[in-house]
Amino acid sequence: SLAGTVPMFRSGDLITAKPKVVKIDAESSSLVVLRGCLPEIKEYRPVVVIEAHDPEKVELDKIMDGIDYVERGRFCATPTYVWEPKR
Repeated sequence: SLAGTVPMFRSGDLITAKPKVVKIDAESSSLVVLRGCLPEIKEYRPVVVIEAHDPEKVELDKIMDGIDYVERGRFCATPTYVWEPKR
């Protein structure tokens, strides 16, 4: 059994400098993490790397397009996408 507690932090509490890249790989919770990071992503405009499978990808496309990001590619055996701010 994996009993115990897991500490939780807001992304804004952890980011102390302007990030150039944000990597999200949260095992089927990537969209939840992304939504939590949106204020910092909108403010700092880093490159965003996200692992997302088909059901999540449709929503990911909508979110990233809505904040003026463009997909630059996919890599890895697990589908991982790279997004950059539109210039």
